[in-house]
Amino acid sequence: MTEPNQSNNEVAITDCLDQGIQYHNEKAALWKDMNNIAKQCSRQTGIDRNTLMKVKDYLHYRGRGWGDDCLSKSEESEKYPDRVSPTFRHLVDIVTNSYATGKEDLLNVYLDAVKEKGITISIDVSKFTRPSSEAKQTVAEAINLMDPLQCDICEKNDYMNDVLAEEAESINLSPKNKYKQIVKLAASKQAGRDVDDKVQDEYLKMELFQNGLEAVNDIDQQTDGN
Repeated sequence: MTEPNQSNNEVAITDCLDQGIQYHNEKAALWKDMNNIAKQCSRQTGIDRNTLMKVKDYLHYRGRGWGDDCLSKSEESEKYPDRVSPTFRHLVDIVTNSYATGKEDLLNVYLDAVKEKGITISIDVSKFTRPSSEAKQTVAEAINLMDPLQCDICEKNDYMNDVLAEEAESINLSPKNKYKQIVKLAASKQAGRDVDDKVQDEYLKMELFQNGLEAVNDIDQQTDGN
């Protein structure tokens, strides 16, 4: 409800927040209805509710974001893409890369595992590029050299996430989930790259988020005053 002394901007903020709350509540009601339907179906059929919800999404989003077929992407952006296609695109990518580097044996454990689940995947090797024996050996040597480097990367990433990010929040440097973003900006600036635009963008996002929090706080204050 608009107060007599509210400015136009305050009215706009209030209206925008009120509409957001309305849509949120309407979405919550729709989700509840959908969830109840799934629960009822689950009771009648014995099929897990989560399974029903997932298949609902498989069908609802089917075809969205496809290119020429289900394994290709449309040139146009799709906000709600097909939920199944990425898995099969990724599978094709994994098989292609494995054969291209002569590391197709790594697939066996996964193929055997899905076979145990009743899914048999056969691969027509003639459709994939395969390296020469010499190239295969070179690839193996390169991977052996890269592997310990990847271990170090993972360890440093874990330390940043588990230790430094915690410390950053405890000393009021940044929230844990923003620490690495702060570090990345700082490292870029230290290396002589211009980060001013990115920093200003983050300031703007923070300001907008703060405006939203203040609008929420105003609702609490108004409620307390009634």
